Amino acid sequence: RTSGRLDALINNAGILLERRGCRLADIVEPTLLVNFDGLVDITRAFLRIMGGPDSQIINLSSGAGLRAARALSAIDRAALDGASDVASLRSTLAKLCVRAAAHPHGAGETPIYALSKAGVNSYTRLLARRVRVRVNACSPGFCRTEIAGTAADYSTREPKTPALGATVAVRLLFGEIGGGAATGTFFKESSKPGTPVAEAQSSVEPWED
Repeated sequence: RTSGRLDALINNAGILLERRGCRLADIVEPTLLVNFDGLVDITRAFLRIMGGPDSQIINLSSGAGLRAARALSAIDRAALDGASDVASLRSTLAKLCVRAAAHPHGAGETPIYALSKAGVNSYTRLLARRVRVRVNACSPGFCRTEIAGTAADYSTREPKTPALGATVAVRLLFGEIGGGAATGTFFKESSKPGTPVAEAQSSVEPWED
């Protein structure tokens, strides 16, 4: 923060509540409360002290959100991405999550988390169209953090270190990617696990296939 103005906001808070044997319907609202509502509330609170186009908001998202949106029907995807305001976006998101909880087969291992991040992505694009501040989303990739819980199984997929995953947000923050002008864009940390932080690679991921 400089001269009473906030230059950057990184929304990193998030939870993943899917656990073996859990009832998905029970985790819909708790997940959305943190991953979507919390992000929206914090953004609204700080937007008033953010500057112009040199300021930026970075929303930590997930590739799971992209995949969840791409798996939706054309009608559902249009409702999610075409929401005219946050209230209608939240309503659509909740309906999609409730449906996924009732019919989880084929929706992946973390359908509620994934849809909450699809909501973050849609909010990112909605906000980017409305404010002068740059607004982008980024994914650190699959990292070894506490979000997956103590029983997380890393035997089938090697995780990155948190430091490596965080490089995409840091590079975006300091204009090393996105040219310091990107808005409404999704960036991902695209390095292989074990890559030294100094050699980290980031790339743009399209919203749609």
